[in-house]
Amino acid sequence: MFKIHFLNVGHGDCALIQFPERTILVDINNGQALDEETKQELMEQYGISKYELLFKSFSQVLFEKGYNIPLCNPIEYLKNQGINSIFRFVLTHPHMDHMSGLYDLVKKGQISITNFWHSGVDVEKPDFEETEYKEEDWDTYIELKNSSNNPKNIVNNAGDTGQYWTDDGIELLCPTPDLKKLAKEKNNWNLLSYVLLITHKGYKFILAGDAEKECWDYIVENYSDKISNINILKAAHHGRESGFHEDAVKLINPEYTIVSVGKKPDTDAHNKYKKYTRKKVLSTRYRGNIVVSVDDNGNGSIDWQYHKDD
Repeated sequence: MFKIHFLNVGHGDCALIQFPERTILVDINNGQALDEETKQELMEQYGISKYELLFKSFSQVLFEKGYNIPLCNPIEYLKNQGINSIFRFVLTHPHMDHMSGLYDLVKKGQISITNFWHSGVDVEKPDFEETEYKEEDWDTYIELKNSSNNPKNIVNNAGDTGQYWTDDGIELLCPTPDLKKLAKEKNNWNLLSYVLLITHKGYKFILAGDAEKECWDYIVENYSDKISNINILKAAHHGRESGFHEDAVKLINPEYTIVSVGKKPDTDAHNKYKKYTRKKVLSTRYRGNIVVSVDDNGNGSIDWQYHKDD
């Protein structure tokens, strides 16, 4: 059975795709604790006072208030699924919330990667002072990006194809060489995002990375027929307005929209997605891990860890 697991990794992305013959990981974020902004937001949302935290842990108070959705460790999750190798790792774009945990995945978890997809664009190394991210993850990204074998580093553009892509029902809608050039000019690496259209037995998914307006403009102009009436849309840029493109989402008309998000963005587009989503907008923040399964007859089912309404 074909499955996509959208993992609850806080403010970041990680999707495990299990094809009949291959396993793919799209991005990784290995945040093991809620960031301070999310903690503050949850304290306000659930009416938690600092006084309460003098006597109980934050997680214990949250549990008593009805919020019990622990973050997922993607490496442990892979191991629990019996996965020790990844045929294709897709780094949608080089932002740290999409590659945090690469070091642990490759070096500590000893999970092998056969093919490493990336944009091919050289990006300046971030400043890691006073951030939650680790320099070792960036260094691992550079190592994988420059590898010639084990893994093989692969740079793709929209419209590229290959035998295994066809076998797996993968079509690449973005990026293009022009978008890569524009990303460098604007210093906006979201414009490098891989946008994947995956079809299994007629059931369709779009995984949009952090794609923004220019990406969606290109997709609507060139692939409007392909993106119509999709079953599952993984919302771009963690559900932010910057990733929402009304013309595209209206065409996509998803059955479900899935948002991978930790802290709620200031410019949240939940209600805008809801307008064009046939059934439900689901957030990992409130649902935990979300798993979509497709059987051999093309029948899809969706389940999540936690069934509290958003």
